[in-house]
Amino acid sequence: MSEVEFDPFDTQMFDAIIIDADTAFYRAAVSVEQRYIIATHRRTGQKKEFKTKTEFYGHHSKKSGGWLAELNEKRAAAGRRQFHPDEFDFEELVRPNPEIDDHVKAGVSHFDYFIKMIRKAKLANRYKILVAGTGNYRYDEAHTLQYKGKRKDKPIFFKEIVEAICKKYIRQVEVIHNREVDDQMAVYGFDNLKHFRETGQWKYLLAYVDKDLKMISSPAINYDKLDEGYTFIDTEEAALWYCKQLLMGDKTTDNIQGLPDLPDDFKEQFGAKKGVGVGEDTADKILADCMGVADMFERVCDAYIAYYGEKPVTFTTWRGEIKKWTWRDYLQETAILIYMNPLDQPTQYTIKTHMKRVGVDMKKYWS
Repeated sequence: MSEVEFDPFDTQMFDAIIIDADTAFYRAAVSVEQRYIIATHRRTGQKKEFKTKTEFYGHHSKKSGGWLAELNEKRAAAGRRQFHPDEFDFEELVRPNPEIDDHVKAGVSHFDYFIKMIRKAKLANRYKILVAGTGNYRYDEAHTLQYKGKRKDKPIFFKEIVEAICKKYIRQVEVIHNREVDDQMAVYGFDNLKHFRETGQWKYLLAYVDKDLKMISSPAINYDKLDEGYTFIDTEEAALWYCKQLLMGDKTTDNIQGLPDLPDDFKEQFGAKKGVGVGEDTADKILADCMGVADMFERVCDAYIAYYGEKPVTFTTWRGEIKKWTWRDYLQETAILIYMNPLDQPTQYTIKTHMKRVGVDMKKYWS
């Protein structure tokens, strides 16, 4: 499949800007909250409220400033024992901002400003807001770790604010069920690329801040940096980001394992630093000298073989089930969790079929 030609500085007006609004919803809900901490002195049980730990003891590593430093200065002047930061426990809490009368209305107003900036940029004739509905096939596909198992609770008024936004923008909202908003962005991206190849024109501009969406080949814009204009993610760049994610996983956000580690000799082969885990720098080095998309996927396979070996291993899933997997099974799990999936039946996606399509030497990796 030949690559498209695209000038990222073209001033084309798109038919629609497709907005992954998850982050904007979250920010709208957080904007009406007030976060604070309670510091408790263990020995006496005395408690005091602070805005942050920095307010309590200053710099997070030095811990020699803030309120505690002022208190200790007074105690020292009085000849009394000074308190050490380690004598205190901290509880991080959140409550509705007491200075706001109508939290839902204020949250919607915050989102209104976001949409105002999108419209002011004059990038498209219309806009569509993608909203997460119910269901997500990834929860059933995750076996090594619980999908999104480390996610914190949503903001206090998140549900109410999103419902109010959907009601206000009902003509622009598209609710996505049984998959993620990211997957629907991939649907639009796939349709966009197909349309360009047929007509020479783009229909959609994808708007997001989530770096995972870099694996979608389409004109795109970071809606936190509208003044920088839009760029084009070509198919090779999209494949590179996907392969990086296959190596790294995404434990911080979605609790996806990826490769837990790699042998030191494998890292040294590509000039990567020794150390536990596979971060972005290591992934970049492993893929740096790949010659094309097929080579990237083959390098990923080599990395999985280097860590898991060729023989099946028995492990216990996070649900307590006993499974016997090879490196291919671990790779498939990471792939179906990471991939921004445009398929109508997303659980039918396999990394094997994907690699075959991009020209990987399947005899080398799949019997």
